[in-house]
Amino acid sequence: MTQGTALHDRYEMCATDDEDAEHKFEDVVSDIIVVGKTDSKFEDTILDVKQTGVYGPKYRLDKWTAQLNTYAWQWRRRQNPTHRKYYKGYEINKLLIDVWYRDWKLNKAYYKDYPPIPFEVLELELWTFKQQDEYVSRQVLKHLSHPIFDKPEMYEVPCNNKQRGIRFEAYKNANKTPTKVGETEEEVQKFVDYQGTINKFKWFIKKSDPVFCNLYCKARSICPFVEK
Repeated sequence: MTQGTALHDRYEMCATDDEDAEHKFEDVVSDIIVVGKTDSKFEDTILDVKQTGVYGPKYRLDKWTAQLNTYAWQWRRRQNPTHRKYYKGYEINKLLIDVWYRDWKLNKAYYKDYPPIPFEVLELELWTFKQQDEYVSRQVLKHLSHPIFDKPEMYEVPCNNKQRGIRFEAYKNANKTPTKVGETEEEVQKFVDYQGTINKFKWFIKKSDPVFCNLYCKARSICPFVEK
């Protein structure tokens, strides 16, 4: 993950003046926020950077194709300021993937279908705008049609407290800063019980709000378990 982050940072740092790097879009489809961020766009080309295993593309090409076509859909929907007079969207004619193989080995380079170097550029299938629009609509409908949205009370929250950003905090007397913070109530209660044996402070335990759910989770616009 660290290598992947460094790779993306390097691409962004080396972007030229006519290259649009790390451009984020948010589009609303049926009240659902569709978020996309292109690694790079130059001229009529979208380029994405991937780090994967040598045989990763064999299993991920379909997913990458859908991802980059969604980015192309978002660009095509925007009015290109250089064509303002005609109200045209951005023209996208090519989708590229820069693939870096993290487990490439020189002594296997002679294997059949093995990449000769640890880097490869792949061109993906570009859909028409209609195909892209229909794909995004189907994905949104797939989320909305799940029964969890009709009766969320019948389902357990799929994420645990740590994933949701929920913590349990032990406060001493009237202090506003917690003395002990833990991931489970049992952990914090054990701390409070021990403190009760060595001092006479008054303690109370508070459950925090699900910070990650409410502020950072990418699915927060559709998740029925987000506390509004």
